[in-house]
Amino acid sequence: MNLYAPVPNFDEPIDALYICHDNILRRMDSIRHMADQIATDGDGAFSGQIESWREIFSFIDHSIANHTRDEEEGLFPMLRDRLGAPVREMETQHDWAEETERWLRERFELLIDADDRAGMLPEFIRRATELARFYEAHIALENETIFPEARTALAGEQLAELGRLMRAHRRITIDLPAGL
Repeated sequence: MNLYAPVPNFDEPIDALYICHDNILRRMDSIRHMADQIATDGDGAFSGQIESWREIFSFIDHSIANHTRDEEEGLFPMLRDRLGAPVREMETQHDWAEETERWLRERFELLIDADDRAGMLPEFIRRATELARFYEAHIALENETIFPEARTALAGEQLAELGRLMRAHRRITIDLPAGL
């Protein structure tokens, strides 16, 4: 874990979304690396990665889920009238990612208990690698298209509302002194 990695500041919600993307990409690099190891070394590699896969699925269940909610419940509705089709495409892509993540998590649980994993591992690593490639392309599109548009289109109360929503998704409560 890099203790010096940027920490999202929800007072700057667009910057926080970029930081979330960086964190997601780091996990996708881990998935690619672990999948490559399994492809090379098979069951032995998978057996040694079980805790790492658990961490990945925990990250997906919490961090990616919160980030997706940030976009779908906050950012996208604020941009839907302005951008239309690109926002709808991002939502469709999110649905695909959630379905793939669910399949991987279920298959992972089966793999842990399987007596013979050899027949199950190729599809698992194929789908895991597909998820990593998906996020790389999806994030590039959001970083290059959606987020720059958000910087132009959103200001003031919309940004503050997006920041509040992002805090709420993470159950972050802050009490500010009166008058601030």
